[in-house]
Amino acid sequence: MSATTAPPSARRGVDGPPTAVQSDGPQRGGIIGLLLGAGVLAIGFTEFRPVLGGLGNLSDTLFLAAFALGAARWFFSVDQRQLAALRDGLGEVQPLLWGGIALALGGAVASFGSLLPSLSWSNTLKYVVAFCVWLPWVAYASGRYLSLRQVYVLYALSLGLVSAATLSDVLVRTQFGLWLVSGNKQSVIDSIRSGRYGGPVVHPNSLGFVAAIGFALCLDVAGKARTWLPRIAASLGVLFHVAALFVSGSRSALVGVAATCVIFLGFGLRVQKWRLLGLVAVSGVMLLGIAQIPVVQRFIPVNPITRLLQSVGTRVEFEADIARKADLQTVQDLLTRDPFAGYGMDNIGTTANPTIGFTLHNTILQSWMAGGLLGAIGVVWLYLAMLGLAWRAVRGRHPLALGLFAASLSAVLIDQTQPHVYHRFTWFVAALLVATLREVRLGSVTAMGVTPQ
Repeated sequence: MSATTAPPSARRGVDGPPTAVQSDGPQRGGIIGLLLGAGVLAIGFTEFRPVLGGLGNLSDTLFLAAFALGAARWFFSVDQRQLAALRDGLGEVQPLLWGGIALALGGAVASFGSLLPSLSWSNTLKYVVAFCVWLPWVAYASGRYLSLRQVYVLYALSLGLVSAATLSDVLVRTQFGLWLVSGNKQSVIDSIRSGRYGGPVVHPNSLGFVAAIGFALCLDVAGKARTWLPRIAASLGVLFHVAALFVSGSRSALVGVAATCVIFLGFGLRVQKWRLLGLVAVSGVMLLGIAQIPVVQRFIPVNPITRLLQSVGTRVEFEADIARKADLQTVQDLLTRDPFAGYGMDNIGTTANPTIGFTLHNTILQSWMAGGLLGAIGVVWLYLAMLGLAWRAVRGRHPLALGLFAASLSAVLIDQTQPHVYHRFTWFVAALLVATLREVRLGSVTAMGVTPQ
């Protein structure tokens, strides 16, 4: 793996002198890098919680262990260079950090008027950890304890394993969807009874989320890889994710995949566009072929295309949309009554039993209702910051920028029909975007086996 050698000026900061981040340098390998890599590889198995008494999944535990060791090592070796590196690292993630702070402040204000203050404060703390600790640290660690290429590959592999395990359950009757779920497994059975399947991530919409982001990452590599091995592996990943999307029945994920295709057709290289058209065509044929398999028709009777056509039909209103329209009317009444303070973070989408009685499938409105106006501003800020980082990475011509840009746009679109803003898959993409911009700024972009933008 060769590195692109940049002129001295490219390895300097905006004002000329070398940056502190550069002087800090990579610290790759060791136990911290191993724990970080394992956490990334496990990131798709969100419901597997073998440790911490079920409070956190396996990925949470591994990230926490890596962070604790990294923080301890930093604390006992802190000097001027380390402090400057920390300051520069916070500057890199600052666009996202302000959104997380606003969301957390909104949760704190809303907790005072919550019907269940203890749960509201607990969920607010989770948002603080997610956006003000986990996200900045992952952005800092990617490219230092592991190379950005390694992190990207592990992330794509983790999402691919989720889709592969799901397809294995459907086609050969394995039970990864039950084995990799800690605690109550009734939700898995309920999703199958509804004519959809969520695999190891339990909820079909979460599976659609995984498939849409994995599709964007794999499509980018498949279109630009210079050698056969990564091209074939990425192409298989695209096919797996398209098939998983079919199994999930997620209409929003289907829209996200369509947005990804538009991004690549508009901004991709010429050779990438031809490969994109070929892969999409093959994937479409594969989807139609899978739909004809009797065991699939019995297991998953409704595919996302059918659901999408039903939902936009003029004669028959789609059943799921009836309840969501009623929820929209309810939240309009609630926000008219109190548009500023919020009703407590006990009403965010990750709460099993919200105190006001329903879960709204729109992250911005849900955050507004739960965390007040500050919560809504924080979420919008996070989305705009992530898309802004993605566009800057594309303009910087980083080899991985277009795939991450497509994944970001896809995630933002899907979130508008999701009940909670903290989807780890989304914000890990944001962390990788920060790391890509660091490489562009320092002139340390590696070849990575793909053609630059």
